[in-house]
Amino acid sequence: MVLTIFAGCSRVNADEPPLAPVAAGQNPVNLPGTAAQQQWLASSLSQRQDLAEIIGVKGAASFAAEKGYVPVMSVTDKVTLHGPDGIYYASDRTLIVIEAKGGTSPINKSYGYPQGTAENAVAGAKRMLEQEGIPIKERIAYETVIKEAARGNLRIETVRTPHVLGEPGLPKLEKVNFCTTEAAEIAKVASKELSAAEVAIGGALNTGKNILVKIGGGVGVAGGGFQIYGGVQEIREGKVVEGSFDAAGGLGNIATGSLIISGKVAAGTTVGAAVAIVDGGKDVVVGIRDGDTKRTVVGTVKLAAGSTMSYGIYTGQPVVIVIGGVTYAGVIIYEQKDVIVHGAKVGFDATWNAGVYAVHKTGEGLSVAKDATWNAGVYAVHKTGEGLSVAKDATWNAGVYAVHKTGEGLSVAKDATCNAGVYAMHKTGEGLSVAKDATWNAGVYAAQKTGAALSTAKDATWNGGAAAVNKLARGRDAVWNRFFK
Repeated sequence: MVLTIFAGCSRVNADEPPLAPVAAGQNPVNLPGTAAQQQWLASSLSQRQDLAEIIGVKGAASFAAEKGYVPVMSVTDKVTLHGPDGIYYASDRTLIVIEAKGGTSPINKSYGYPQGTAENAVAGAKRMLEQEGIPIKERIAYETVIKEAARGNLRIETVRTPHVLGEPGLPKLEKVNFCTTEAAEIAKVASKELSAAEVAIGGALNTGKNILVKIGGGVGVAGGGFQIYGGVQEIREGKVVEGSFDAAGGLGNIATGSLIISGKVAAGTTVGAAVAIVDGGKDVVVGIRDGDTKRTVVGTVKLAAGSTMSYGIYTGQPVVIVIGGVTYAGVIIYEQKDVIVHGAKVGFDATWNAGVYAVHKTGEGLSVAKDATWNAGVYAVHKTGEGLSVAKDATWNAGVYAVHKTGEGLSVAKDATCNAGVYAMHKTGEGLSVAKDATWNAGVYAAQKTGAALSTAKDATWNGGAAAVNKLARGRDAVWNRFFK
């Protein structure tokens, strides 16, 4: 099959004269072709791109139906422009994500990955779940992609539907990709990040919205309580049907507020929307029956509030849900204003009486405390005086005893010092006498020994000199005899 380009589009050259070129946007007349081809030729380039996308979407939906896939979000149900095109379950419970392509539409890259890959599908689902205002059905579908991909239960099928000048052909499975380790890891991280978010009603709510939602829950509980009280009063007045409905509605509002406060926002808002619609319908019917215009208006506002909450739940818009919830709570408070005023008066009186009683008891307590403090002070002064007197006497006696003992000690010390001095002088005299005698005896002995030594030395010197003289005399005689005899 050969394609020939005419006026920015393509057609089949099939053994028949080619179509004459037609300018984009011009309405072709007397040209062969189907209604779809006529529309294609009459469209601009951007319009033809939109037509090609529609052809791809319809072809992918037909392909999924032929395969028997069960839609979580069909390609034809998708409202948003981004994220996975279609999400289905196969008969074996494998999650299928379809990437729909029409004509020659290229495989582009988004979220950092090529289209038709598991990584692209998971990253796209994660990105969409981070946005607000996503319809609840799409949000559930994207959550399913994250959950199944984290388990590795994911298959991506690229389905392409060809066309000839806008006339669709049969869709074909162009490529299949399975879940990869990287895609599973992306899904696990996304699952952890999204687990703490309020994804059921519109993405992660910021702190201010969370506070507003909690306040709304509290108002729902309080309004439900007042509504039950009003219903009981109506039953006592003989209005059994109206009172029963109001009491049941009050229980429903308490349940709604409790669910919201506990963090189950999706369940709470769903219950709240249903209660508001039923309650409003009841008021409208009763108001019309009794000719009560005020009750009819109140019921109409309740119906509008419940419908607003339902719309917000369906479209995934948390702000719309809050607006509906606050409106309904405000109507309940207005409807039960007499009960609220009475309750406030009772509460004020009880608080006043409690305050007066507390002041009276506080005064009594202060008086008792004052007397106890005064008596304790007087007793303390008395005991302190006694203690000081005892301490004074004890100090005086201790001082006298210390002076007495000090005198005795000084006397003993004086006698001991004197005796020690006398004894020391006596012993010193004895020592000096002994030393003197020892020194004298040592001197005499030394002089005696020195004299003896000097006498010995003198004798030895004299004898040595005499011997030397005798030696010299004998030498002289020997010399004389030799030479002169």
